Amino acid sequence: GCEKEWTTIISESELSVVRLEPINSTGSGTVIKEEEDYIYVLTNTHVIAPTSSTGELLAQSQFINSESRICLSNKGEEDCELKDVQIFTSNLEDDYAGDLSILKFKTKLKLKPIKLSLDEPKLGEEVFALGYPLGLQTLNSTRGAISSIPSTYLIQVDAAINEGNSGGATINKKGDVIGINTL
Repeated sequence: GCEKEWTTIISESELSVVRLEPINSTGSGTVIKEEEDYIYVLTNTHVIAPTSSTGELLAQSQFINSESRICLSNKGEEDCELKDVQIFTSNLEDDYAGDLSILKFKTKLKLKPIKLSLDEPKLGEEVFALGYPLGLQTLNSTRGAISSIPSTYLIQVDAAINEGNSGGATINKKGDVIGINTL
């Protein structure tokens, strides 16, 4: 697609970035697919996984098969009774790529998948980081630029990202996702 005005892009992205509330935590997620009655949300594993008292992630078996309740909210509506929740986690050893998970579930909320970019990110490219930082109930957007591309799995941006932004989308001027926020 072609470049759009930022206000249009953010407005069109509102139904694609959600607030996730697993037990004792909040974070963000990015809707990447809708198939039949299921929604697929890409997020960081550290957003949805329980941690030990030292902050280390517990074994996958302790959260993938758990009955943990995850609340989902978007545009002021909330669903704490997601159906048929499945969690798929990355098995990559890289610190950043290994921190990705996909949630698959049924929800009563009206959500819309956002397009993933196929374009190579470029240094200096203008971006927006979207998410629900600091426990806020409304979608937050911060503007920035790509300041470094240190590896295949990592894009550094100078947009402000706070606790709770993790799992949200970093989008380009086409409104496509170029990365997932990680703090």
